[in-house]
Amino acid sequence: ALIILREGLEAFLIIIALLSLVKNLGLPSARKWIHSAWISAIILGFVTFLLIEKVFTLSGANRELLEAFFTILAVIMLFYTGFWLLSQSQKKWTSFITGKSKSELSQGNLWTFFSLAFVAVYREAAETVLFYQALLSTSHNPFMTSCGFVLGVSCLVILCFWIYHYNVRIPLRKFFRMTSFLMFVLSFILIGKASYELIEANYIRQTSLRFIPTLDFLGIYPFVETLVPQALLLALTIALVVKSKAKYSSTDNNLGKPYETS
Repeated sequence: ALIILREGLEAFLIIIALLSLVKNLGLPSARKWIHSAWISAIILGFVTFLLIEKVFTLSGANRELLEAFFTILAVIMLFYTGFWLLSQSQKKWTSFITGKSKSELSQGNLWTFFSLAFVAVYREAAETVLFYQALLSTSHNPFMTSCGFVLGVSCLVILCFWIYHYNVRIPLRKFFRMTSFLMFVLSFILIGKASYELIEANYIRQTSLRFIPTLDFLGIYPFVETLVPQALLLALTIALVVKSKAKYSSTDNNLGKPYETS
């Protein structure tokens, strides 16, 4: 639920920023290009999910390896989303989209503007597809994952409606901090499950540690090959948090401005 809520909210905020930009520049005719872009991006996101599912169906004996590959890819994207979304690089990404759009709109180049809006939303859609594919392939109860998706979409629709029609402000910094932590937890679980899938498929050898309990819901298994990637991920997380703590505290007052302005 939190994955679709976070990714959807990020895409929604970008679209709102672009709509505000169009309004400020006095180009209301460009609104249809924005709406066409985000609708097309969502449709292509669903198509991407179906194509990945088709690849899984045709993979046959290599399904476990393919599942592990997509899970590891999702872990990388989860880690990036969780710990870099609030960084300066994400601010530059949002500023690039709005800045480039302003330049193109001033020149009347609406097709390029459509492309920018489409890329901004499809970027979030592609990440979401990877995340849910990893969840569905590693979950013992895919139905609950689907229920979480429906719940997240429902909450997203309500939240976006409130923000758009009633100008409701939410504490974005706290929201993204909370979801960043939860995404790290999810990436920690998935990297353990992906390694365990490779062990079960006999792609890597196992080294048992009998004193370690099996905690499947946390992705913890009594094998060196599953625990080492999790330990490395944890160490990298701690290093990034320590390194960026001073930077975040010094920019705390300005970090949310692109979204608040929109």
